[in-house]
Amino acid sequence: MALRPGDYLPPRNLCERVDFAEFAELFHPQGVRDGYDTGLEPELVSGSMCEQSMARGGTGVVEVTVLCSAYRDVDKAVGAFEVGLRAPYGPVETVAGLGEQALRYRASNGAGIGMTVLVRNLYCRVDATPAPPLTDAEVDGSFTAMRQLLQTLLPKLAA
Repeated sequence: MALRPGDYLPPRNLCERVDFAEFAELFHPQGVRDGYDTGLEPELVSGSMCEQSMARGGTGVVEVTVLCSAYRDVDKAVGAFEVGLRAPYGPVETVAGLGEQALRYRASNGAGIGMTVLVRNLYCRVDATPAPPLTDAEVDGSFTAMRQLLQTLLPKLAA
């Protein structure tokens, strides 16, 4: 099977490209962003992740994580995207106008939410893990913030 190389190089230092400003109307950053580069198999895939704790007023906290990985082969990226759909999520919803494929979802336990996008060989996801669970308004606002974050981030990662 022939390798179908993608257009994206492995992202590095993702925290330098993400500031989570898209979430500012909902939550307030706590502490510093934390991240690291990923890639136990750099000959196949590598990338970077960044996370930020956010205060929700009162004692509530949301951990927001962004992870982007570039696969050497487009078909492997598509496969990873499809495998991700089998994770323990509730029903997924298509997000139009973002990448080649994009979905948003809620964790089956009802607490976390996320959005994932595929563009050629690049697979990115944003997850929000709250304690306690998000209100309906926070869920809607978080999905909007995730979409805006990905729309801003993807062009920055273009090779």
